[in-house]
Amino acid sequence: MRTSVLCFPAIIVLTFTMRTSNAQGVMISNDPDAPDPAALLHVYGPENDGGGNVLFQGEFKDSFYQGDPPAEGSGTRFMWYPDKAALRAGQVTGGQWNESQTGEHSVALGYNTTARGEFSLAAGHNTSATGIGAVALGYNTAASIAHSTAMGYQTIASGAYSTAFGSWTVAPSGFETVFGRYNTSYAHSSAPGWVNTDRLFVIGNGTANDSRSDAMVVLKNGRTGIGVSDPQAWLHVNAAADNNALRVQIDGITKLFMTANGGLTAGTLSSAPENGLFVFGEARFNQNVNIGTNATPGATLHVRHANLTNEGIRIQNRGANLRHWTLHTNNGQGTLILYSSISGDTPVGNFNGSTGAYTATSNRHLKGDITAMTDNTLEKLRELAPSRYRYLRDPDEQFTLGFIAEDVLAVFPELVESVGENGENLAINYAGFSVVAIKAIQEQQVMIQKQQETIDKLKFQIAELERIKQLITESR
Repeated sequence: MRTSVLCFPAIIVLTFTMRTSNAQGVMISNDPDAPDPAALLHVYGPENDGGGNVLFQGEFKDSFYQGDPPAEGSGTRFMWYPDKAALRAGQVTGGQWNESQTGEHSVALGYNTTARGEFSLAAGHNTSATGIGAVALGYNTAASIAHSTAMGYQTIASGAYSTAFGSWTVAPSGFETVFGRYNTSYAHSSAPGWVNTDRLFVIGNGTANDSRSDAMVVLKNGRTGIGVSDPQAWLHVNAAADNNALRVQIDGITKLFMTANGGLTAGTLSSAPENGLFVFGEARFNQNVNIGTNATPGATLHVRHANLTNEGIRIQNRGANLRHWTLHTNNGQGTLILYSSISGDTPVGNFNGSTGAYTATSNRHLKGDITAMTDNTLEKLRELAPSRYRYLRDPDEQFTLGFIAEDVLAVFPELVESVGENGENLAINYAGFSVVAIKAIQEQQVMIQKQQETIDKLKFQIAELERIKQLITESR
């Protein structure tokens, strides 16, 4: 059958051929040599400008005037719904494409897809785009709030402007973007808005729904966590057990390395200490370092502390006893006070700020079992042999004067102390010899006093003899 149509006012005549076939369908073409239709409706025009074009034109209507879609309920269909400017193609087994589930200017493609939000797009298998401008692609993905995007496998974007990619990822807060799989859930503050403590960017690396974890989390306030889901610093790294935490390389050479045992190396890579810092090469800072304030440091290492007991620099052994010493500068007298873990809040001693002299605390109330020294100090001193010697560890082989600790231990054990972690060496309290010297002087003074008394007695006896001799001489 051939039909001619005259169109006004442009006075354009369009001639086309429509041929029907009981076996194949309807062919529409402006080519008289068009083949038989290959479908129920076949548009053919490959050799003409715009040949084969198809236009379905309708009118978008306000919600009050919108009619029902061409079909509702389950079915397999390609459907253009001009009242809402909406397009549907694929298959549904329920009411996913009903009027109430069709958003204006929306597109739903695939199987059981829902595009209920205005300007939304849902494609794939069982995807749902219910927010304005939402996009859901893949399998069982859901974009449920304005301008959210969910793509991949069972991803959920429930925050405004949020994006969830990958597998089983969830983006619950506004403007949040998630990649990977099985990221952790958290108590977000706002789904539609921006809250600094909510997440901004997440990479999930969980293995199952009940084993969720995060490889990386960036909060909206800029805090970044690697291996930690709630970063507490601008950069917060939490490595799993037996994993090195940080490595920084320059031109392939490691310059900064935090190992699994807690050690840190700086410079060129070397074996890191246990929970310590190792600086390879020349250990230095190009600028002075200040601790305790942001004021300009006055030395290479400048530590400022409060005027409180045990404030200052502490050196501590991390063994079971946690023994330590603390160096504290007195604000009033300017002395350097020493505290120890044994002394607690009572100073052990201090260095004078003017003379540099060291003095030890010596109050009576700090002491117990006070007894007088024995009176044989001089005899004990005679047993000591002041010596001249050099230390084998001294590369310059310098000589010095002093005692041998084993000799002192035999006569003055109070002045000898075991030193070293295992007490393998002996040390002499040379300052204590001042007390010994005073005691010796006291003993010597008693001896001198007795000798003086004897001398005075002898002088008196001699004087008496001289007087008697004088009287005898005069009597003759």
